[in-house]
Amino acid sequence: MKFTDKYVQKLKPQQKRFEVLEGDGFTLRVTPGGVKTFYYVYKSGGKNRRLQLGVYPHCTLADARDKHRAAISQRHNGVDPVEEKRLEREERLLAPTVQKLSEDYMEKHAKVKKRSWRNDEQIFEKDVLPAWGDRKAADIRKRDVILLLESIVDRGSPNQSGQVLKIIRKMFNWAVERDILEASPCHLVKPLAAPVRKDRALSEEEIRMFWRTLDSGEVRISSSMRRCLRLILVTGQRPGECLGMMSDEIDDPWWTIPAERVKNGREHRVWLGPLALELIGDLTEDDQDKKTKDPLPVFANKDGDVMDKAAPPRATRRLTKPTKGQKTPRLPIPPFTPHDLRRTCATQLGALGYDNDQIGRLLNHVDGTVTAIYNRHKYDDLIQEMLQKWDARLQGILAG
Repeated sequence: MKFTDKYVQKLKPQQKRFEVLEGDGFTLRVTPGGVKTFYYVYKSGGKNRRLQLGVYPHCTLADARDKHRAAISQRHNGVDPVEEKRLEREERLLAPTVQKLSEDYMEKHAKVKKRSWRNDEQIFEKDVLPAWGDRKAADIRKRDVILLLESIVDRGSPNQSGQVLKIIRKMFNWAVERDILEASPCHLVKPLAAPVRKDRALSEEEIRMFWRTLDSGEVRISSSMRRCLRLILVTGQRPGECLGMMSDEIDDPWWTIPAERVKNGREHRVWLGPLALELIGDLTEDDQDKKTKDPLPVFANKDGDVMDKAAPPRATRRLTKPTKGQKTPRLPIPPFTPHDLRRTCATQLGALGYDNDQIGRLLNHVDGTVTAIYNRHKYDDLIQEMLQKWDARLQGILAG
C-alpha cells in the first residue's frame, strides 16, 4: 500500500495500537490516542531494529520518506541507522553548552589576547547566558542569533545589539577554529541597527550642575567615585584608565599610564593641574610612600581594591535618573556616560583653539601613519599647555 497524505489523515485510532506497512520497512504506527509516528523497521545482526522517523503532521509524509531513503542508504554503506543515532545522542550529551563554550573562550582566548576581556564577560553574563546558557552550542541556529539581537534592539539598546553580535561571532568562530563546532550560526548575520553615533558633550551650565550635584552629597555615590568622575572631565582620559589609577603612576605633576593599562597598548603621560592634584591628593596625602612596592589604588572601593569597571556608568545613571519616591533626578539634565565627560574635555579644548590632531595627542588616540610610527616625540609640552588652559577654563566655568 502506497501512503498518501489523505490516507494518513483518515486513519482512525483503535482501542489498541496498530501499525500499517508500506514496504521496505516504511511503517506508520497509530496509538489509541491518535498519535501517528513513522518508523523504519529492519533487521541488523539478526535483531529487529526500529528507527523513529518523525511524528505526523510535524514530520510530513514527504519528510518521513526522505529520512527513510537516507536510512536505507546508510545500511547499504554498512552503517546501522539506529546505532548511528545512538552515537549522535551520546556525542550531543558530551557537546559543550553555550555556558561552557563561553567559559572556555574567555579563559583560552579573551583573557589571553584582549585587554577588554571584562567587557566580553559582562556581555555574556547580561545578554547571552540568560537566553542560551543551558543550550548546546551546536544547537544554536542563525534564527536564534537574530531573535536574540531583536530582543536587545526592542528594549532600546541598538548599540548593545551590535556589541553582542560582535562578541558571540568571535566566540563561535573561535569554536570552529578549534574544531569544537562545524559551523558558526553567526555566518552572514548582519547588525540589525546602525550604530548610534555618540556625540554628547556637557554644556558649561551642565558642567556646573554636575560638579555641584556631586558636592551636595544627596546622591549615593562614594567619595572615590565622585573624584574619579571629576578626574575624567579634568584630564580627558578614558574612564577605565582613571578608575585604575595607582599611586606609583603619579610623579607630580605628571601621571604616567603604563602600556598594560592603556586601550591601545601605548604608554601615555598626562599633566596634572591644580584641580587634578586636588582630586588625587584626597587619598595620597595619607600614603607614607607613593612609590611603595605595593602601590595603592587612588580610587579604591570600600575593600581598598580597584573599583569594578561597570561602577562609573552606574554612577552617572544614578545621577540622571529619579530614585524611588522622586519625580525628578538629582541632576535634571539629559543622561550622559563617563565617556561623555572625556568628550566634553575634548570639545572644550576645541573651543580653546586646538585642532583634532593636537587633541588626539592628549586623548592618546592611535595615529597609524608612517610618520607617526617614526616620530617618538611624546608631546609633553603640548599636553601640558592644553591641560593648563583647560584647568583654568574649567575653574572659570565652575565659578560661573
